[in-house]
Amino acid sequence: MKKISLIISLILLIVIPTISAVKYFLAEMGCKTSQKFSVKLVKAYQRDPSSFTQGFFIHNDLVYESYGQFGASGIKTYKLGELSSTQSHKNLVNEFAEGATPVNNEIIQITWKNGIAYRYDEALEPQGKFAYDGEGWGIATLDDELVMSDGGYEIQFRSADDFRILRKIEVKEIEKGIESKVDQLNELEVINGEIWANIWQTDEIVAINPDNGCVDKRIDASSLWDHENPARKYIGGVLNGIAYNKELGHIYLTGKYWNHIFHVELEKR
Repeated sequence: MKKISLIISLILLIVIPTISAVKYFLAEMGCKTSQKFSVKLVKAYQRDPSSFTQGFFIHNDLVYESYGQFGASGIKTYKLGELSSTQSHKNLVNEFAEGATPVNNEIIQITWKNGIAYRYDEALEPQGKFAYDGEGWGIATLDDELVMSDGGYEIQFRSADDFRILRKIEVKEIEKGIESKVDQLNELEVINGEIWANIWQTDEIVAINPDNGCVDKRIDASSLWDHENPARKYIGGVLNGIAYNKELGHIYLTGKYWNHIFHVELEKR
């Protein structure tokens, strides 16, 4: 009897840690429930509200903003808190500009359905262009690659040299134990190694793990309407614009036709 008990004990000593290890690795392979955050306003900056903001980033102490609409698309730079632009470039009247990002001392600006990614120098002088298939929504730079959205649930990783697709990930989120794809991914920014994406026509931002596509954070930015326009009456004026100042560690948010750029911090919900 003692021998049987000893054998059972030995088996349990081996099996239980093995089961725990298997569960651990399976959990690590899949997504975990995303952490929930809201935003706290640190400071509001005035900005020109005439822009249908598509792409928005901080580079060399300037705000670069790509803005859309047929016949009114372009890209411009300005100092944070100032209403006038320092440099600008207009797109053709039949082009609908979308996101933009800096890479290799150039600025890449994509278009919605035109299949053209424009290359500018940092003074917004044209340097050439790339062609691509499908729609372009948001774009950002992760290390030496470009990450791009097309309004669906995929993130494309593209070469900064020739714009070819290197790989794709599907963006997914776990809620109440159920995994679902997250689509309507729009404007992108890379913050501390995560890909942040606006969810089109919502006040939500998701922070995506670039290795497996899991949503690690979901951020509710709806409180910004209290400072922007409590009546929320802008037509098309949805939250759409994420910028990050790496040197200061500051996060900035804005929206289409908004009067302000908001410096925010995250608060756990």
